[in-house]
Amino acid sequence: MTVTVFGNGTVTGISAGGLPDGCIQSADIATGTIQSGDIASGVLPAGVSVYVGAFTRDSAAATASVAYTGVGFQPKAIMFISHIENADQISWGFDDGTTANNKYDNSGGSDDTWASAGSKSIMARESSGNYQTGGVSAFGADGFTISWVKAGSASGLQYITYLAIG
Repeated sequence: MTVTVFGNGTVTGISAGGLPDGCIQSADIATGTIQSGDIASGVLPAGVSVYVGAFTRDSAAATASVAYTGVGFQPKAIMFISHIENADQISWGFDDGTTANNKYDNSGGSDDTWASAGSKSIMARESSGNYQTGGVSAFGADGFTISWVKAGSASGLQYITYLAIG
């Protein structure tokens, strides 16, 4: 294949199918030259969808299962980031409906520490025995259901942002 690049950025000599894999490296692209509008739709592998969303959860709310809809497809996995505003509580987690885990700020239990909560993708721990956890219990055609568990006298409004992958 012969590729000719003209000074105005015009490229000729590319056959159907485009450039071979790996011919353009990160170092070949000047910083700031590619904007989000420059990327063609369909850059994700066929059949893969993503959606970014957000919701809140009152940590004082009772144990319950809550459906979250509006995703536009049935997710296969979700990544969560959650925090309680004006408190030093944050967690990062993932969930595919079978495997879940998160890393959370454990300062409510022990200052300057982090912990992991297997089988839950969201954790808001305020102090020993006072927390609200959540994990995906089902995926639906337009979203997912989280089973929430409240322990002790948890309180505070959780702000949760998520990336759904389908």
